[in-house]
Amino acid sequence: MKVYRNEWNIDKGHPLYDYIASIEDLAHYAAREMYDVRKYEHSDNVKIANWCKTAILCAELDPINQPELYSEHHDILVRNMYTQYGYAVEECVNIEVQNGNLPPPQGYTISTQETHGGTRPDFVIRCVTNAARSGTVAWLDLTSIQSSGHIFQKSGAGWRTTPFVAELFYSPLLLSNISMAGDYSIAERARLNSAIRRQETQQRLLIEHMVRCTNKALGILYSELRRITSGDPRNAISRSQIAEVFEREFHYNLRCIYNHQQIVKGILVEYMTAPQNYYHATARYIIFTFYSDIHSRKADAMRYVRDSYLGNGLYVTGEELERRFAELGIE
Repeated sequence: MKVYRNEWNIDKGHPLYDYIASIEDLAHYAAREMYDVRKYEHSDNVKIANWCKTAILCAELDPINQPELYSEHHDILVRNMYTQYGYAVEECVNIEVQNGNLPPPQGYTISTQETHGGTRPDFVIRCVTNAARSGTVAWLDLTSIQSSGHIFQKSGAGWRTTPFVAELFYSPLLLSNISMAGDYSIAERARLNSAIRRQETQQRLLIEHMVRCTNKALGILYSELRRITSGDPRNAISRSQIAEVFEREFHYNLRCIYNHQQIVKGILVEYMTAPQNYYHATARYIIFTFYSDIHSRKADAMRYVRDSYLGNGLYVTGEELERRFAELGIE
């Protein structure tokens, strides 16, 4: 509990202070109880049910068999979970208070979620028997301990004039506390999704690097190929010459790789399905005219692209990418 106003100087041992502390104890219990999402998934309370359904859906996303669906929806679900968990904890406490399971001390009443102009305290306590202290005596805000101090962002004069004003805390959501049937807890899935997100980003950068270099290489070859198709045999080019152009534009030694002709075909095959491949027709012509009898080695080709990417000072390196992730707070 964090007390911001205490005009009556009440402390532990005073019935009102101890009662407020018992509400916070109830919040601690609710925060633990809401991890049992299977127990509460059919709750009549919409906010509690929504929390449980979101947590279950997140836990049931399959990163192995449905990686695209997992990557697309996981982050959104996790963001929603943090908000919905807070709502569920608050609703659990409200239900207990409203049902009379936590009655206030004699001479006091308590109400939940009262609207006062532009603000709505989670709990308002009034004195009904002491004439000197009659009326509203306490405004209470229930929140995650991570949001300590957010009471100052609330509008409404009552937060600055009510005799007793306090924040009551519950523990923040920990994904590792939610365990579901299956191979991965939600926390493990969150870590896996972070790895998938990194891999997707790195793969996208490699594809962009490949397309950028291949566009340059095919642009150079385009005019040569036009002369070939016009029937001038003196301008015919060989596979080796094509490989030389690719080597030059990728700024990386291709000849050191065994079966480098397979690598060139592998790059062209990947290029055919990549976005912004401006020389699609040229790539198709080279594949079927010069490399029709050669087996494509796409995996080796992408390793060559990766090595070229990491060794090329014009583009972001893997180490720089890791630093960018660290700056963004992505684990």
